[in-house]
Amino acid sequence: MAAPNLKSLTTVTAKMVTYSCTSSLSSVLANGAASGKVYKINNIRAANIDATSTFSVDATIYRSSTHTYLANAIAVPVNSALIIVSKEEYLYLEEGDAIYAKGSTAAKIDLTISYEEIS
Repeated sequence: MAAPNLKSLTTVTAKMVTYSCTSSLSSVLANGAASGKVYKINNIRAANIDATSTFSVDATIYRSSTHTYLANAIAVPVNSALIIVSKEEYLYLEEGDAIYAKGSTAAKIDLTISYEEIS
């Protein structure tokens, strides 16, 4: 099934996923290859939950066996959050695409992604 035509939508569902980053690049959100859906990514937020040290975050879009970086080793200050993607600069996750992320140290960066599942 092909991704939906945005002029003739049947369903738009608001969704959110949370993820505690590991130190390896891992899938956070994936749109299946034959889902018949497109995901409109409204916001990706990285929060440093450590009270003493700055840690960095990487985030990519994985498409056709290739990672394209949205953020590469971006420092997130102590007890702070960083917006990687905002609603003003939204992006679409097409069929077969995924968002991957990692932190410089495991369990120090929490990622939150808010998106719309469109079909």
